[in-house]
Amino acid sequence: PRMGAARRVHQGVSLESFLHAGRLWGQYTWEALRAAARVDRPHESRAALEIASRVMRHVDLVSTAGAHAYLHEAQGLANAGDVLQRDLLEALLGGERDSHRARRQARALGVRLYENYVVVLVRHSVADPATVRWVLEAARIHLRPSSGTLLVGARGDEVVALYPVSEAAQLHIVKGEAGSLAGAVGPRGLSVGMSGWQPGFAGIAIA
Repeated sequence: PRMGAARRVHQGVSLESFLHAGRLWGQYTWEALRAAARVDRPHESRAALEIASRVMRHVDLVSTAGAHAYLHEAQGLANAGDVLQRDLLEALLGGERDSHRARRQARALGVRLYENYVVVLVRHSVADPATVRWVLEAARIHLRPSSGTLLVGARGDEVVALYPVSEAAQLHIVKGEAGSLAGAVGPRGLSVGMSGWQPGFAGIAIA
C-alpha cells in the first residue's frame, strides 16, 4: 500500500479520498462474502467470518501504512533514506506490548534498534516541507549519541528524535544537546521538548 499511497499524492488524490476508497473496498468485499455464504451451510458461514476478519485486517493495514506513506511523500521525505519511515515511527511510539512488529519492520528497512531511547520533540506550526527537512537536519547536527544511532522522523507538526541511551545517568548529556537544539530552532519560533528515562520499548510511548 505504501507505493500506491505515494503515487496518489502526485495524482492529486486527497488523503481522505484515498482512505475512503480503502474503506469502500472493505465494505463491498464483506457484502459480497455475506451474500455468497449460505445460511443453511454452517461451514460456509464460519469460512465467511474468517475471511471477513482477514479483510478487516487488510483494510486496517492499508489505512495505517497507506496514510503514513501518503504523508511521508507529501512532506517530501520519501527519498530521504535517513528519515525514519512513518509507520515504523508510529509502531515505536505506539507503546505496543508486543515489540515484535516494530522489530520486524526495522529489520525489513535495515534499521538497527537500540533497547532504550529518550524522546526529543521539535514542535513546528509550518507544514512547509523545507522547514521540516531543516528541522530534521538540525536534530541530526545537535543530537549526537555516543553509542547507537539517532532515529529521526516526522509526523504532523512534530519532528521526533529517538536518542539511544543505556542508563538514566546519561540524561544530562541528552538534556545538554536538546538545549543546543532548542537554541538553534528557537529563533524560528519552534519549541523543543524532552522526555525522562523510561527503559525498554514500551517506555518510548510512556516517555
